[in-house]
Amino acid sequence: MILHRKLVALFIIVLLFTINNNILAGGWTKKKGKFFIQLGLQYMKSNKFHDINGTLVDINTLGDFTLSLYGEYGITDNLSLVGFFPFYHRLALNKIQGTNSGTVYFPGATKNGISDSDIGIKHKLTEWGQSVLSVGFSLGLPLGDSNDPNGLLTGDGEFNQKVNLQYGHSFYPLPIYFSAYAGYNFRHKGYTDEINFGFETGYTFANKLLAIFRVTGLKPLRNGDNTVAGGAGGLFSNNQQYLTYGPEILYNVTDNVGVTAGVKAGTWARNVLSANVYRLGIFIRN
Repeated sequence: MILHRKLVALFIIVLLFTINNNILAGGWTKKKGKFFIQLGLQYMKSNKFHDINGTLVDINTLGDFTLSLYGEYGITDNLSLVGFFPFYHRLALNKIQGTNSGTVYFPGATKNGISDSDIGIKHKLTEWGQSVLSVGFSLGLPLGDSNDPNGLLTGDGEFNQKVNLQYGHSFYPLPIYFSAYAGYNFRHKGYTDEINFGFETGYTFANKLLAIFRVTGLKPLRNGDNTVAGGAGGLFSNNQQYLTYGPEILYNVTDNVGVTAGVKAGTWARNVLSANVYRLGIFIRN
């Protein structure tokens, strides 16, 4: 009873502060004592940028490489702790040099460091049949650099809060699932609040290979300070908007270890780099 009261108190505290929707996997929570940990790599590079009006413009080539840890842990069967920690973020702007004159107009720049992270919980509200509905809450931790002179930002310097609803449905005995979420991001220091949403569907082949197709979206409410721009090439930009889509595969090497690979493209873009995003990962679970 005492433990139950402590868990309820923890839930209420996090609710009052108000999970990162980029790292959700449907409404299902982990069983008590179970965990999932993934080491991920993400890479994109482009010399094109969608401005505030959606117009595609040329920019200095920007490369973005990130190593991150993502984890889930079952506190109870209905309550999971979830975290996302990009512990190494490397950014690079190419040198600009005159083709004929050889004049160097910009010497290039690089930036290495930790990026903004998230910590939160996912709480299962109800379950009926083969469907589940959960609520997620997270705190955005401003661990990155929001003041680089070349705009190579690894953070936005603001302590945001996110809340969302998550739905999941299994079509068992068919090896198919569907999940969706919708959420709200409370932002500060002149950044606009945001609505985020997405869905995914997956099919498992021979209990070994899971093929996923995922769609995610972000819509700004434009209630911030328009003089707050963010970084170069859409790095932590204000008033971002996009719809991304793409496949991902997860392969179980053993019952406890697996690998992932995916790619996503985008449309409906504002204040973001125009580039495909490539992702690789390795995970362990019990």
